[in-house]
This record gives sequence, C-alpha cells and structure tokens, in this order.
Amino acid sequence: MASATSDRASFSQEPGAVRFGPLCAFFALSLAGSWTLWLWPVNEQASFRLTLGRLWISIPLPLVMEVAGNCVPRVLALLWSNREGREQVRLILSSLIRWRIPLKWYVFSLVLPAGLFWISLGFIFLRYPSGHALPSVFRVATTLLLTLPFGPLWEELAWRAYALRKMESRFTPFVSALFLGLYWGVWHIPLWLTTMTMAPGMKIPVLMLACINLIAWSVIFTFLFERSGQSLPATILLHGTYAAMATEMAKVTPQNDFALIVALSVLSCCVALILGARLRADERRLRNLG
Repeated sequence: MASATSDRASFSQEPGAVRFGPLCAFFALSLAGSWTLWLWPVNEQASFRLTLGRLWISIPLPLVMEVAGNCVPRVLALLWSNREGREQVRLILSSLIRWRIPLKWYVFSLVLPAGLFWISLGFIFLRYPSGHALPSVFRVATTLLLTLPFGPLWEELAWRAYALRKMESRFTPFVSALFLGLYWGVWHIPLWLTTMTMAPGMKIPVLMLACINLIAWSVIFTFLFERSGQSLPATILLHGTYAAMATEMAKVTPQNDFALIVALSVLSCCVALILGARLRADERRLRNLG
C-alpha cells in the first residue's frame, strides 16, 4: 500500500477474497437500522433535552433520529471489524489518522464540490433570472463545521474505510465505487424523502437523479480516497463540503430543487467519467507492475 504522501493510487491489498456473506449482512442491517430510525414517526415539535451540569440544550427529536440513522453503519462497521480481528479495526483507524497528505487533496475536497454547486447554481440563474439571496462564505463555513462531526465522519468510516476496502479485495476500485454508490443512493432514499422539497408526481424522477448523482460522487470519493493514500480526513472533508453546499444551495432555490439536481448530476457525472478513467488507468498500471 502506498504511503499517505504518494500521488499514486493505493489499493487495498488484504490477502484472499473477502467472504461476501458478512459484508452483505452489514449492508442489509445498515439499511434496516437507518431506515427504521429515519422513517419512525415522531412529533415534529418534540425535542430531546441534553443536560450538561447546570446547562441544558434542547435538540429537535427529528434531528436526533436523523443523526442516529447516520451512525448506524459506522457502529455496525466497528462491530464487524472487531469480529474479524484487531487488524481490521487497526486498518480502519489508521485511515482516520492519515491526515499528513499533500495539501492539494484538501484543496480538492473543498474546491470541487463548491465549484460544481456554484456552476449548477449559475445555470439555474440563467434559466430563472430573479432575485436570489446567496449564502455567505461564513454561513457555508459554519454549516461545514457543524456538519463534519455527524454524517460525514460516521458515513466515511463505514463506506470508505470499511465497505470499500472489503469490496476492493474482489473488484477493482472503479467497479467497487459503482456498486457502493448504488447502495449508498438507496440507503439515502428515506432521508431525501423527509428533507427534500419535491413537487407532487416528481418524487421518482428526483430520487432517480439523486441516486445517479450519488453514484457519480462515489467514484469521485473513491478517486480521492485512493489517490490520497486512503486518507479518511480528506474524504470526510469532501463529504462535509458537499453536504454544507447542498444545504445552503437548497435554501437559495427552494422552488427549483429539481433543476439544481439535474444540473449538478450532469456536472458530477462528467467529473466522475474523467476521474473514473484515471482510476482505471491506475488499475491497469498496477496490474502491469504486478
């Protein structure tokens, strides 16, 4: 495996093919656990009171359920890894502390999602030229900092550090990214249904486009993960930037969510095709070296 400072792809080299039964069980239980928490009927006005000494914080119960659903895959990944031995746990945790990588990968994590969202928004403005309140850099940065410890951290530990590595023992990184992206999209469906604004009759087209977009981003995440020497901090930052931009841009065009998703999906697929070709070139180069 390449070092964290290498520019080359560093693919997982675990000995032997992974038994897919446990991995399929991990996927099934992650889906069931997250869907149950996200779809569980709760009072929208209810809140969870967290007491810290003399201080207390009131957290909306729907937000608690959303965060808990995000945590399910990571908890299961830790349990599965622990059953497989300490070496598997060490592999996951080693990715989490692999932060000493070339600066360009952190720039990539910030600039790519921000750039694609801003270009997509530009297309919306051309199509619907009206007054829009653009988010400030400070607001996007604040949303990013508040987002990082929750969905991005928990998801990346499960998807890239655990599931992707397992899949790469049998498939190429590019094929693994496609399979994982398809599952990732299906896993997100209840979350999209409860958080996205969808016009009547548009749910299926929106969900299909959102899944296609996420498959493209799975390729992008895999490219970054491999090229950065399997650095989880880089992919967590990429995930957080994407989530922060999605949250803030949706507020700018609440009536044009579908148009924004279409523009973003097209751009994301174009980038994924380019980076996917780079991944496949890396795969061929490694096979030739082997």
